[in-house]
Amino acid sequence: MSLKPVLTGLIVVLGVSLLFGILAPGRATANAPHLSLAESWPKADEELAESPEEVRLRFTEAPQMNGTSLRLRPMDADPLDIGKTIATAEDDKIVVASIPMRLEYGTYEVLWRAMARDGHVVRGDFQFEFRVER
Repeated sequence: MSLKPVLTGLIVVLGVSLLFGILAPGRATANAPHLSLAESWPKADEELAESPEEVRLRFTEAPQMNGTSLRLRPMDADPLDIGKTIATAEDDKIVVASIPMRLEYGTYEVLWRAMARDGHVVRGDFQFEFRVER
């Protein structure tokens, strides 16, 4: 019996499996991070006419608060002393940190870190601008 048809069949099965990601371990949905940033207030690249009183982030799932934090810093400066990052009572997917002072006009960067239930840590940042109305 010839091995050529058997080998050809195996090659076809492996090729189709790889094509559709069946045998590709990096494609398994269980390995994909579940938690991601869904929305922010202020929004990324938003231009504000009033100083915000808080930074609020909504994630796709509730983060573990012991691994979640927000920092706010003026561009090219040290982070500001803002309130503790907490989950809101109405929705545990939303975290907030108060801004206890009026911000100076300028561009600010929000740096965030969130930990999913499985321990996976996700980080990100975005900017907004507080400026005089024109």
